[in-house]
Amino acid sequence: MLKETTLSKLVVQWLLNNFLVFVLVLTRIASATMVAPMFSSVSIPPRLKVAFATFVSMAVFPLVRHVAVAVPTDLLGMTIGVLGEMLVGLTLGFGAAVLFAGVEIGGVIISRNMGTALANVFNPMFESSVPLMGQFYSFFALVVFMGTNGHHRLLEILIGTFRQVPLLGFRLTPNVAMHMVTMLGESFVLAFKLAAPVLVSLLLVTVSLGIVARTVPQMNVLIVGFPLKVCLGLVVSVVTLGAMALLLQGTFQWMLASLGGLLKSTIP
Repeated sequence: MLKETTLSKLVVQWLLNNFLVFVLVLTRIASATMVAPMFSSVSIPPRLKVAFATFVSMAVFPLVRHVAVAVPTDLLGMTIGVLGEMLVGLTLGFGAAVLFAGVEIGGVIISRNMGTALANVFNPMFESSVPLMGQFYSFFALVVFMGTNGHHRLLEILIGTFRQVPLLGFRLTPNVAMHMVTMLGESFVLAFKLAAPVLVSLLLVTVSLGIVARTVPQMNVLIVGFPLKVCLGLVVSVVTLGAMALLLQGTFQWMLASLGGLLKSTIP
């Protein structure tokens, strides 16, 4: 009778420890998919997101279970552990999403200078209304990201975090902040790189229209200039798509490499 009681306690303790480990794994993966590009889109049903995070967690769990982890059993310790794993996932997802925000900013800059800033559409990735060109460049960046298997690489990095940052091993260090600031600055640089060809062409058109307005006062420059800027902006955007694809491809490769360094810097 004593042996059966001891064995039942061991079984219950084993199930409890493994369940808590699974909760920590699921928390990290689910929090990353909440904000990561493509995975966080509102066009994906919430049930499918939950099923995807659970499936990935079940696949990763056997690889993490054998690692010796002192999982806290009290409520306070478990809450701190869950928050730490959530920070790991959110850090990874936000680091990937910040460059897509830069792409959207570049499209917004183009729309404002073209005169189409009032033509807003809904962006399912960031759940906000953005000008038309911002939506166009966001979808184009997402196509480039998926075409270069960036989503597979991002998922691979997410799974690899369990080797780089063990469960309950996340620490906020100054290097984390420096990496995030660097990626944020790169997103603004990317925005201006995307908008530069259109901005330069629109600047030349504006200067030309100013010269025409001075030499031919009878011409209504406002009526001619508005459709001219819209057409020129669209033409330049289409012509430079190949160069923009190469730029985005190189930027996404840098982003994925930086995410690995970001996670390594979370361990002091």
